[in-house]
Amino acid sequence: MDLQTSGLVFVILLSSTFGIELIDHGYTGVLIAINPNVPEDPALLENIKDMLKNASDYLYNAVGNRFYFKEVTITVPANWNATSYKKATTERYIKAHVFIDEPNPAYGDEPYTLQYGQCGNESQYIHLTPNFLLDDQLTDVYGERGRVFVHEWAHLRWGLYDEYSEEEPFYLSGEGKVEATRCSINITGQQCMPGDCKPCETNITTGLPTSDCMFVVNNSSSAKESIMAIQGLDIVITQDKDTLGDEIVILTDGEATDVIKDCEDAVIGSKVMVHTIALGPNSDKTLQNISTKTYGQFLYAAQSLDSNELVDAFASLTASDGNLTHQIIQLESSGTTTTDWFNGTFAVDWTVGNGTVITIVYEAHLPSIFIRSPNGDIFNGSHFSHDVTTKTLSLKIPGTAEVGEWHYSLLNERDSEEAMAITVITRAASADVAPIVVKAHMDQKSSDGSKAMVVYAAVTQKGLPVIMADVTATLESDTNHKASLQLVDSGAGADAFKHDGIYSAYFSDLMSGRYSLKVRVKNTDKARISMHRNSGAMYIPGYVVNGQVVMNPPKPPVNHEPVEVGSFSRTATGESFVVALPPGSTGPPPFPPCKITDLKANLEGDNVTLTWTAPGASYDQGTASLYHIHWSEDLGLLRGQFDKSEVVNTSALSPQEAGSVEEYTFSSYHFNITNGTSVYFAIAAENAEPLQSEMSNIARVVKFEPPVPHKSIDMIAVAVSGTVAVIVVMIAGIVIVHM
Repeated sequence: MDLQTSGLVFVILLSSTFGIELIDHGYTGVLIAINPNVPEDPALLENIKDMLKNASDYLYNAVGNRFYFKEVTITVPANWNATSYKKATTERYIKAHVFIDEPNPAYGDEPYTLQYGQCGNESQYIHLTPNFLLDDQLTDVYGERGRVFVHEWAHLRWGLYDEYSEEEPFYLSGEGKVEATRCSINITGQQCMPGDCKPCETNITTGLPTSDCMFVVNNSSSAKESIMAIQGLDIVITQDKDTLGDEIVILTDGEATDVIKDCEDAVIGSKVMVHTIALGPNSDKTLQNISTKTYGQFLYAAQSLDSNELVDAFASLTASDGNLTHQIIQLESSGTTTTDWFNGTFAVDWTVGNGTVITIVYEAHLPSIFIRSPNGDIFNGSHFSHDVTTKTLSLKIPGTAEVGEWHYSLLNERDSEEAMAITVITRAASADVAPIVVKAHMDQKSSDGSKAMVVYAAVTQKGLPVIMADVTATLESDTNHKASLQLVDSGAGADAFKHDGIYSAYFSDLMSGRYSLKVRVKNTDKARISMHRNSGAMYIPGYVVNGQVVMNPPKPPVNHEPVEVGSFSRTATGESFVVALPPGSTGPPPFPPCKITDLKANLEGDNVTLTWTAPGASYDQGTASLYHIHWSEDLGLLRGQFDKSEVVNTSALSPQEAGSVEEYTFSSYHFNITNGTSVYFAIAAENAEPLQSEMSNIARVVKFEPPVPHKSIDMIAVAVSGTVAVIVVMIAGIVIVHM
């Protein structure tokens, strides 16, 4: 490759995306997965390879010879010609960093990256369509594929936000000039010392994701039984010469630390994916390490039957090849210990209903069972098959389960308390309709308690966000610490973007232990499937050739009207995590209020009105004590020296409970806002400790008085940015943009 050997770069702190490593300046472990709905096409694979090779060259030059793509793996669907590809090892579809899939209805063929967190936090995945990779005409619309991939890589790896906006492509500067929305031209970088990077060609292998699974169980806390379980793991590895790509599930409630350490290297070297389920507080504390190093899942489950956590753990291990219509969907998972009735509901929506199974487990004595369908049909114990040995009853609903709300009632007819639990699973209603799915996870797999963790739940239907649902998370540890959090999609607090279907909240009540994570989602009257989108590759409306503007085809229209969801319910289990506070700690250190991220400012006459979402006393929980509002006409001063900038009197402003909408109006006479003047505002919250939050985002007001209207055009400006010609026309103070 013809690569440059020196240059200027911005200093960027790199985080670790799952599976991706930076070794000798080269990225390895990058996984691209092709959805099974995509037909086999050798040209598609070749274009992916060409894109990555070009992207590697472009990235290497763009960052001053520091990074490049060294090794990329592509997994192809199982229905492709198996003799042409290698067998996958620990690569799985759901672990991919890049998906080649059918168009998302909100984006069409436009490349995009799914971002959960704030700027600087790594993202979830890049989405590309086969058409983008095969249709060369789209390179005119979105740019050369390698460059587009590097753009999306910046979202994925470094969590950068787009520097342009389709909603507000232009803004009015403080001097009354219309300018393109972009990264500030005043940002300066730091020159890095030249590196010793040795570029090499991108090495791409293709793998067929097929595997066998073995289940190893230990249901005794004795060391002998634990050793037998680990020996069983060792037998699987040494007897079968072709363990490549196999999966093992280890369930244990005992300890076998030394034995696990003895076979750890053999397990990792075998290319077997190991999932571990720690059952109860006495299970081995080193299980998580072996799952992490083999790219498996680690799950903690309480031993109590009414928690239903063991059933949830197995449900979460259901593999997905990317075909959502084959995926098992959990509608309900709940349990209790009672001497009376156990009542509840679950909802079947229009996206699911096939293969619906209701499973009930009980502690000792068979409960009375009443299940009522939406149209009033009753199912009782006589309709269930009964396994006395496992104390399990199951009912498979014939055909497609009726859409609507189902009610269940279980009665313990004994005088003493007994535990019971219910689980409902289903599949897509048809092969043509993708079901609503929920994915839950924490932003960290472990924590030392120095900062709050973030709980995420993505609620989507074929990549489209399901918004305004009721989402709660339950976190329970092996030390009996339990927390319940309401997750929000408000664009405030822990949530980065409003109405993107990603619900989140801070978990700040940290105590040492291993935690399970369960998320429950149910409909509200306002729940909708939205066409909302946050980012994507920049659409190029046209370009200039020999002084002539050549227009590209317009984007396909998108129906922005949200679709009603109706009655629905879901439960999902996320991978478990560990909190290990410093020795002697009885709890985490006190936390400040969370950063305010949605501050907005508006100038009306002589008054400035600020609006924002209230943070809490501890991140997004509770109520803060007071607000500090500062302002400046110097953006750099406010950003760099918030506490030294001018102060707005907030003596009459009392914080409300976290999540509330705050509004504060005050006179602008102190600011001397004249025509063309910009004034910048920022805010910080303080709690009773007192601990102060980070400074908020910066909001701006600008006073601009348009010239006296004339019948003729006042101003015509032509701006050329790259290959895009933009004509800005101002008529009677109204800005009209032609692209």
